[in-house]
This record gives sequence, C-alpha cells and structure tokens, in this order.
Amino acid sequence: MTIEEAQHEIARLKVAYPNSKPFDQLTSEVYAEAVMRMNLEDFRAAATDLRMSSKFFPSLQEINEAVDYCKGRRLAFDESRAREKRLTAGQDAIMDPKSDIHKNVVGPHHDRFLRLLRGQDKFLEAPWMKKRKAEGPKTENGYVPISDAERRRRTEILREQASTLLAGEVKL
Repeated sequence: MTIEEAQHEIARLKVAYPNSKPFDQLTSEVYAEAVMRMNLEDFRAAATDLRMSSKFFPSLQEINEAVDYCKGRRLAFDESRAREKRLTAGQDAIMDPKSDIHKNVVGPHHDRFLRLLRGQDKFLEAPWMKKRKAEGPKTENGYVPISDAERRRRTEILREQASTLLAGEVKL
C-alpha cells in the first residue's frame, strides 16, 4: 500500500467517527506509516469491523489487532477454498482407475476397490437379498395367509418363550 492509499483509508475511517478530534500532522504521519505496512484488503475488512464495534476512533493497537484477525480469517478462508479444490480433484482421481493415486496398491481393500472400478469384480449380494418373497395367495397387505393351526402353534411358542423369560430361566 502506498502512503497516499494509507492516508485515504485513514480518512475513510475517520469519517465514521465525526466526534473524534482532528489529527495533527504528526499523528496523521504515524497512522499512515503504520497502515502503509498492512495489506489493503485486510485493512478495509478491519476498518469495517471496527466501524461496527467501536464507539471511538481506534488506536493503532486496535487497528493492528483487527487487521491480524481479518488476515487470519482471510487466510483460513483461502486455505479452506484450496482444500475444497484439492478434495474435489481427489474425488475425481479416486474414481479413475488409471489415476496416479492408484499406482501403488495399498492393501487388499484397495486392490478390491480397483477391481470393482475396472469392472473385473462385482459386488456380492447379501444373503438376505437373495431370499424371495413368499409365493402363493396374498392378502391386501402383502402377507401370505397362514392356517389357524399354524397361528396357534406360533402363539404357543411365543407363550413358552415369554414364560421362560419371566421365570428367569434364560438370561439375556
């Protein structure tokens, strides 16, 4: 930042505090020299924050703290954006079996993943997925009707299990 830009930015900050006393020449030079070493973006962000939070014109220390805080926020945001770009690029590379990421196979799961990506392997179906639904006549809700004798048998089994649990014979 040049000395003229620094003086202009300080003047913009002074406008927000109409009740502050005017600067003499020395004070203006000291503020301009201090602000001149700061990043213009960070100073403008800090000045906005200071206008929102300070009742009185800020000292150089308050300006430095605000600029440091805004610089940290900017760097964190830039780092986050760069990280997102790397992750997005990484996601594309992960799903490409010819990517550099897959040059060195690291373990059996990595090898299996590559075989799946290349179409050399298929996902295995879980046993419960292979079971078919009951065939035969169905009721409105989709269940196969059972006979009264089967219903009584199942009810008797449930009663026996409940009574043994209540008697404390079976520990869970």
